[in-house]
Amino acid sequence: MENITQKAEAFIQSYKRAMEKSLAPSPSLTECAAALASHYKPGFISFAFGQATDLTSNPQTTSPETIVAKHLERFDKAGFGWKVRLARHEIQVYSQGSAQCWLTWEIEPKGLEGWRWTNIYGFRLLPDERGVLVGEGVWEYCVSDQEIGGLLERCPKFFELA
Repeated sequence: MENITQKAEAFIQSYKRAMEKSLAPSPSLTECAAALASHYKPGFISFAFGQATDLTSNPQTTSPETIVAKHLERFDKAGFGWKVRLARHEIQVYSQGSAQCWLTWEIEPKGLEGWRWTNIYGFRLLPDERGVLVGEGVWEYCVSDQEIGGLLERCPKFFELA
């Protein structure tokens, strides 16, 4: 089980670096979105309040990068900006090839008081053709009730922002 913990820790650090692109002096929204989306497994599902969104269901019409970019754009349009950093994390190993990861994020909104939320991510090592768990892993799913709840509390029409 040590290997899965080490892999999950390394993956969290990689995801943290992707989100840290938002903290650059002149951040690129598309670069940050692409870096974040590169961590998602084909079939990645985001859950929030009983709704499930498959970020990879139709890559010919909407790429995961585009969906993540639109989400970050809404942060901006709501007046929050999208300077977000990882505040803490926790890993709970579930099996040889999977773990749940609690990532607590904090936002530094423009001219507003910041806040934190915790998302739960499913980390998965994928098997090769022989069934051996290999690679750096992927996010399989995310439960983001706290993130979405915090956004809607502060901007009730958050998802109506085009």
